Amino acid sequence: MLARPLVLTPGGERRRDRQAAEFIKETLSHIRWDTISEKMHYGRYYGYAIGECLWARDGRHITLDRFKVRDRRRFVFDADFKPLLLTTHQPQGEALPPKKFWWFSAGADHDDKPYGLGLAHYLYWPVFLRGIKQNFGCSC
Repeated sequence: MLARPLVLTPGGERRRDRQAAEFIKETLSHIRWDTISEKMHYGRYYGYAIGECLWARDGRHITLDRFKVRDRRRFVFDADFKPLLLTTHQPQGEALPPKKFWWFSAGADHDDKPYGLGLAHYLYWPVFLRGIKQNFGCSC
């Protein structure tokens, strides 16, 4: 996905559509979209990823100023599959503000696994057993 160039096309022919596409292009360039995409794609390996949207005003709009990919171990999910932030004050997790965090899960075969099922799940044993074979000279 990172090897392909980012292409943004306006949703219509009007001036407003072209301005919106240009605004999105500038925003993605400002927040370094390729770096964010690369970090968020580790969610495919671990099963899920979470990032924080840091908003700002630019005079005309409220815009996405920065985006930080956060350590997934700092989050849990509640019974409704909404992410919660683990803190020292709330060890069970505190609710996140709306439109502040972006998260996704990958690899699960149904919607009841908010943590997903990443590639690491499937690769653990082959990599572990290969290490044993290499370290102990096993001819298995």
